[in-house]
Amino acid sequence: MKEIKEFVISVIVPVYGAEDYLEECINSILHQSYEALELILVDDGSKDHCPQICDEYAKKDHRVMVIHQNNSGVSTARNTGLKIATGNYIGFVDADDTIDCMMYETMLKKMKKDNSQICVCTEQVYQGKVLENCSLKGDCLEREEAVRELLGMNFPTSICSCLYERDILGGVCLNTKIHYWEDYEFQLRALDRVDRISLCSFPGYHYRQREGSANHQPMNGKILSGMKVPMFAEAVIRQNYPKYLRYAKELYGIFLINLIGYLAKSPKVERCFYRRITNYSRKYLLYAMKSKKLTFRQKFYVLICFWDSKLFWKMYQTGKRKKKVGE
Repeated sequence: MKEIKEFVISVIVPVYGAEDYLEECINSILHQSYEALELILVDDGSKDHCPQICDEYAKKDHRVMVIHQNNSGVSTARNTGLKIATGNYIGFVDADDTIDCMMYETMLKKMKKDNSQICVCTEQVYQGKVLENCSLKGDCLEREEAVRELLGMNFPTSICSCLYERDILGGVCLNTKIHYWEDYEFQLRALDRVDRISLCSFPGYHYRQREGSANHQPMNGKILSGMKVPMFAEAVIRQNYPKYLRYAKELYGIFLINLIGYLAKSPKVERCFYRRITNYSRKYLLYAMKSKKLTFRQKFYVLICFWDSKLFWKMYQTGKRKKKVGE
């Protein structure tokens, strides 16, 4: 490969406990049709063979940069990558996922054609199937329209689905106080800085759902941190888009029922989590009851948790056992 003197795209990959998938991930990035990119691998204190794998790739390809740091979480790892990125555009990939070989070339061409600052893939590959991750149509969105769609949960929240112009991310980093749905809060602040967003109906990003991922974890403190997202989102909307404030307040109910969903599927729950979920249910009850996004059943769940989230958990687990016996 000829020496690339200027990297146009910086791809940031936080790495932790993904040794079975990391090489496939790295190869999918290095084999992009668009070669003027740098790959920043941030080893977040991984205890497996990930650090060695990262170092081996850095020896083989001058486009690979490796940072080793103590375990601090995915947001801090991504922020480390943002600080040292030299490209004009920024992309994110998770260490257990892969991307299509044409992904960044396709997105970059679309951005230049549309004169946009963000490009988002409106399709993705999950378990071998091409799925839409939103119902957005057309070529572009203006900033306010994109913010409105994000508030309505109809804009792709994963930052891995996007390519960002680096200039609009100046001073924007991942909120390290949020460990679940952290992409959503970052996405809102990024959209707040752009004029136009390109929509690319191309399944460029290929997700892999691991057992150890957040979606498969029982209730824990990281998942609870997601309840900070509506508060941060409301602050942005109140200041810059006050006409959308009612949509921002819908987020409290949406995030609360998501939290209750994790409570329901957790086989065992620590006592302190019951107390916090009960408190959230009492604090945001009115938002949930007024919500046009929640079903009657979901509102009923919130009401039970308002009384006692441990009671809800016991009722739900009893119902699951009876259903299993009936099968």
